[in-house]
This record gives sequence, C-alpha cells and structure tokens, in this order.
Amino acid sequence: MRISTEYLKREIAPHLPSEKMNKGQRIGVARALCDIALGHIRDALKRGEVIVIDGIGRFKVVQRAAKKGRNPKTGEAVAIRARKAIKFKPAQALADLVNPGLARERERAGK
Repeated sequence: MRISTEYLKREIAPHLPSEKMNKGQRIGVARALCDIALGHIRDALKRGEVIVIDGIGRFKVVQRAAKKGRNPKTGEAVAIRARKAIKFKPAQALADLVNPGLARERERAGK
C-alpha cells in the first residue's frame, strides 16, 4: 500500500483541535504540517543526513558501488554505475507490530 501525502493530510486533520476551526481549516493545517515535516526529511536526505523517526525507523543515504549486472532479456552483461540510494531500517517497535510472534519469542529468550 502506498501512503500518499494527501492520505496523511486527511488522516491527521480530524485529530487537530477543532475549536474555532472548521473541517477545511483543519485539513489546511494538516497539509501544512505534512508539507513541513516531509520537506525537512527530503532536505536532510539531500544533505546526506540520517533521519530517525522514533517508533518508525531510520532513513540513511548510502553509496552503492559500481557493479556489473545482466540484462534479464538478453543475458548481456551491463555496467551499473555507482550511485547513492536511500536505505530504511525499521525501528524494533515497528517490526514488532508486523511480527508479534517474533517479539514474544525474543522476550522469552531474554528471560
């Protein structure tokens, strides 16, 4: 599932304080908050910084070395240039949410 920024804005808006704000204003504030947060993340990654979001994970820019690959259609060898890539490592809390059985096993092993 792809979560777009529009989806995030619609999900955040209902949780904003509703006193003195109508639905449209809440959506506008949610849009501004998402744009600011995601803009900071994009800018930091562009500068090569590590981004850590508690309970979610870590985004990091890594350098990929040049390598040789194969064209899957022809089998011909092709050169793949060196490049930068974004690596994501989920936080343990997030990993435990999608694999609750593994979290229980880890707890039992630790005791």
